Amino acid sequence: NSKESEALKIASEKAKSFSINSKTKDDVIISENNNGDKNWEKILTDYESYTNQCIKLLKKANSGDVSAMTEYLEVLQKAQDIQESFLEAEDAITTGQMERFMKIQQKLIDATSDM
Repeated sequence: NSKESEALKIASEKAKSFSINSKTKDDVIISENNNGDKNWEKILTDYESYTNQCIKLLKKANSGDVSAMTEYLEVLQKAQDIQESFLEAEDAITTGQMERFMKIQQKLIDATSDM
């Protein structure tokens, strides 16, 4: 159904719009050493899981699988949780963690550009 597919595309757009710079650029501290916050690892792992889930649901919806909409509700809650994690993160992020974040975003961009 095109409505389900459109809803999932909106979810993927939300995922692509996540930004470590959600607060302001000045609030993001990139650590010069490798002692970034361990919390960023959890945030990035959650974000990667969410991204993989979005890609999976988009593929299901594009193939006409209506069960994707049922799963979509779970994804919406996860999106909200991840956005809050980004906003609440206070410690420095390492260059490696920033690179990981950008790779995750690129994975979603690549997957959605094929659809």
